[in-house]
Amino acid sequence: MRLQFAHHIPVPAQYACLLFSCVTVSLLVVHDFHSFTRSHPELQLVVPRSIDDIRSMHASLNQLQTGDTLRLVGYYMFFYTLKNSLAIPGSVMWNMLAGALFGTTLGFFACITSWGLGCCFCYAWSGVMGRPLMLK
Repeated sequence: MRLQFAHHIPVPAQYACLLFSCVTVSLLVVHDFHSFTRSHPELQLVVPRSIDDIRSMHASLNQLQTGDTLRLVGYYMFFYTLKNSLAIPGSVMWNMLAGALFGTTLGFFACITSWGLGCCFCYAWSGVMGRPLMLK
């Protein structure tokens, strides 16, 4: 037996709802991250591009790791997933940053989970945005 709904939502409306949900969650995380960084002015956060960037971020974030480890892992996973879903290169530096911040075990699971989610989102967005271009 198959469930049938009384109202069928058209596909563009489903994509609009998905986009709205993603933007809303992203804005909430960015707002929380902004308030977090304002309450800790000693943080030196940059996009890791070299080993020296990773060392400076490790020294800065290592102070906060004792009380806010779960929050830092959440921020890391959100931004790494966003980076992967937009297909921005630089995964090696982010993986090394996770290992430096969270250790081997937690860093490994944070990287693998974020990488998998980012790839799924990238594939979904390419299907939504790229399909009409391919069908022309």
